Formats: sequence, structure tokens, C-alpha cells
Amino acid sequence: MIAAGSKEDLGKAIDVLASLEALHIVDYDDSEEGFSMGIPAGRSEEVGRDLVKARAARSVVNASPPSKPLTADEIRRKLDGSLQSEIEKALELSSKISDLDAEIGLLEEQEDSLAELEPLGVDLDLLSGYDSITSYVGRVDNLSAAREVSLPGIMIESRKQDGMVAIFLRNDDSEQAESLLDSAGFQQTPIPLGSGSVTELLSEIRGKKEETLVEKSQLESKLDSWSESYGETLVCGLEVLERDHEILTAPVRVAVSEHAFVVDGWLEMRRAEEVESALSDCCLHIEITAFEMEAGGGGHGHSDHHHAQQMPPIAYQERNSSRPMELLTDAVGRPAYGRIDPTVFMLISYPLFFGMMLGDMAYGLATIALGSLLIMRSGTNEMVMLGGKFLTYIGFATLVFGYIYGEFAGFEFLPHIETKYKTAEECSYIWHQGYCYKDAYMLEKGDLPSWVSWMTSLYPNDGRIHYVLEGPFDAALTYPFHRVTPVDEGGNLEHLILLTIYLGVIHIFIGLAIGFRDILLYGNGHGGFGLVCAFFEKGTWML
Repeated sequence: MIAAGSKEDLGKAIDVLASLEALHIVDYDDSEEGFSMGIPAGRSEEVGRDLVKARAARSVVNASPPSKPLTADEIRRKLDGSLQSEIEKALELSSKISDLDAEIGLLEEQEDSLAELEPLGVDLDLLSGYDSITSYVGRVDNLSAAREVSLPGIMIESRKQDGMVAIFLRNDDSEQAESLLDSAGFQQTPIPLGSGSVTELLSEIRGKKEETLVEKSQLESKLDSWSESYGETLVCGLEVLERDHEILTAPVRVAVSEHAFVVDGWLEMRRAEEVESALSDCCLHIEITAFEMEAGGGGHGHSDHHHAQQMPPIAYQERNSSRPMELLTDAVGRPAYGRIDPTVFMLISYPLFFGMMLGDMAYGLATIALGSLLIMRSGTNEMVMLGGKFLTYIGFATLVFGYIYGEFAGFEFLPHIETKYKTAEECSYIWHQGYCYKDAYMLEKGDLPSWVSWMTSLYPNDGRIHYVLEGPFDAALTYPFHRVTPVDEGGNLEHLILLTIYLGVIHIFIGLAIGFRDILLYGNGHGGFGLVCAFFEKGTWML
């Protein structure tokens, strides 16, 4: 869509487009002669300052979205009222806490230094500051060597005998002493500023540190209280400010001349009449053209004869059940325009493969519980809501396959068929409907815990069942499906391997078929398209 009008109506046009939420504006690149980028609206600086403060406050408080949406008008009234001053208070509290953290760090450094010096029993001002005497205060690895170095002078040892020493020598003896102290593993300890008893200074530092920690704790409690009172409003206010700031700065994305403006963008054709009608009062010219995909037009061509078609932005189709799978699609990348969206396919394939791999009722229930918790705690956060639904999907698949496998928390609890017994007379366990069943608690792995063994009651005849559906290529579907036991021992391990191979091949084949179709119709994104290109890129792999 291209819309043009009088420059005085630019603000009105942007407000209309913002209320419709239907146009994806293409930013003007300042490449046309006679046009330049527009100027932000007058309130943009004020809103920008408020936005910076709100973002800063959001980064220092533990704020959660509200459980139900709030109206924008209600939030704007709070922004114009007391919320701004409350944000200032939160930032002030955060600044004080940061200052106290720095002060606590400094006090801890002083405490560590004084704690090392305290066992020497020497006043702090006596450890340094002499004119004719050189002092060495620190730790040594070899006390005997340090004592020899100190013979011309005085050495004071820590009462803890931890290698802390203070050596005092005449300046004339210091040069030779330094080399000898190095051989004794001497490491200098910094002496903090101050005077008087180290013990008293240490006690004073610790007392001051304790007071500072208490003050910091009180400020943090105030900040937590602030979060409880204003956290939800702050989250909503930040959203409103971001939207308002985007609207107020939107003119910089539009081409303007001395008297006119031109807006260029993409919209959905189903809303074309609605947008055209809404803009008719503030635009003199509106042109909406349906996008037509050129064969091979997508992507970036490398041929001199190929022109890369400008592509519209990609929006998902409206969907409900498969929407959580959009998280996976976004993680890989949305398909280009005209390509098949794989999101619906993943609604089937991802839970299927995940359930087949994990297949445990306990893990399935735990995943469903986690997903349900996220859904309940999501509030207005759509991303968390979709994540919770995604977890419930894969959790349900895991639960279903866990039931088919007969597994719970790593225990396989269903009876196994003993294939070596062909008749009821030979069977030393339980003979039922032509098979000899050995209960899981009788297996060599050890007895099952009672909180697992009762689950056989969830199955017909306490799990002593055997239904088989023979498939092509030696594949078989059985119920129950003992995936960890070989076929010769009455299990389905080999069947599971075959099924995973066949499903994997089918999954890859479907992906190649989709890719074949996309290249055939729209190209490979590098200038090639058509049957030959599709065959060599995808068809050969399919064959």
C-alpha cells in the first residue's frame, strides 16, 4: 500500500494506522530527491525520558504482568498521576542499594586485611611509616627461613602460626633481606590506613558492616513492597510507553516533502477496504496492490539476469491448537512467503517423536504438571502461555506412550511373555489365551515397589494381554509394547528400531516433498527455480 496526503495530516494518519494495527510500514531510506525522513512528534522526547526511567525501574524490581489485562486509558491516567513519582522512588531506592553494595565491598576488603593483621597483636600505625626502618608485613611459606632473615632486626609472628609475620629491619639490611624473603615465599599484605589497635579497628569495621547490611536489607524490603504495590502497573505502563513512543517517532519512517507525506507498507488484502476507508479522511491518494509471487522471485539471486523480488513480512495464519508449535518454527526461522508453513505438521510429528523417545507415564505427568503451572502463572504473558501449552502437548504424548510401553519412573511393570513355553503344561507362571506370562515383579531385575506394581490394574486382565498388528517390511505394532526387551524374549526392541527408521524416513521424505514444491514454484532463494532445480536439489534425495 502507498498512501499520500498533506503534511499537516501526517500525525492523524499515523494515529489511524496505529489504531488499526494493520500496516507494516516500510522504512523510508532517504533515497528519493525532494523527500526526507519526517520529524518525531513534539511529545516524543518527554515520552522517551519516561520510557527510559520505566525500563530502568523494570530492571531493578521483581515485577510480574497482571493476571488480567488493563485498559490503556487506565494506565495512562496512572502515568499522568502518581506512577512517575513512584518510579522515581524505586530508582532512588535502587541507587541507594547500589551505593551500599559498594560500601559493603569496601568494608569487606578492610575487614579481610585487618583480620590477617590482627593475630600479630601490633597496632596498625606501628606496622609502617618509619624513616630508618623497613617493615615487611605478609605471609611466608618457610618460617625458619624468615627467622634467619630477621636476625639483624625484629620479627613478630602470628599467634595462629599461619605464616603471617611482621619483620622490621634497618634500611641498610633491607636490600639483602628482600632476596632472602623471596626464597622464603614471602607475599606482602597491604596495610590499610588508620591507627590504633587492630582488634578495635576490626570490631569497628564489622559493626559498621553489620549496620550497612541492615540498612541495605531494609531498603530491599521497601523495594520488594514497591514491587508488590506497583509492579503490575509498571509492566503495563512500560508497554503503553513503548507503544506511544513508537507512534510518536513513526514519522521518521515516512517520506515527507515540504508539503506532503508518503507512507509505504504491507497489509493483508482482507483488511484493504477497512484501511482505505479509515485513511480516506487524511490521505489524498491511496493505492493498494495485491502482491503476486514471481516464480523464483524470492531470496537473493546471484545471476546478473535475476532480480530479487521484494518480499512482504511473514505473519502466521490464525490458528488455535497448533499455535504453541510456532515457538519451534520461530526457533528455526519462519518460512519465506509462499512456502508451506511446517507448524501444523509439527503439532503431530514433535509430540509423536518425543513421546516415542521418552515414553514414561511419570515423566509425562511431571511435564504436564509443569506446563499447567506455567499456564496458570502466565497471566498476560502470551509467550509463557504458549510454552506451557507446548509442555502439556509433549507431556500428554509421553504419558500415552508410557501407558503403551507400561513404564513408570523408569520401571517396566507389565507382565512379559515367556516365548520358550509353548503349552500350558510347560508354563510355570500364568497361562492366558495361548501365552505364558511372567509378571514383572518376578523378573531377575528385582521386585517392583508397590507404588508401581499396582498400575497393572489400569490394563485389561492386569496387563496379561497381547494384541499384534503386523505391518509391511517386518514392522509390527503390539499392545503393550515392550521396547527394552528383544523379540526372542517376548519383547519389541527390534520392532521399535524398525518403526523409528520408517517414521524417520517418512518424516524426511515429507520435508523433501515440501522443499520440492517450494523450489518448483518459488525458487531456492539463490536464483534457481523450476522442475530441474527442484529435482536436483530435492528430488534426487527423494529417489
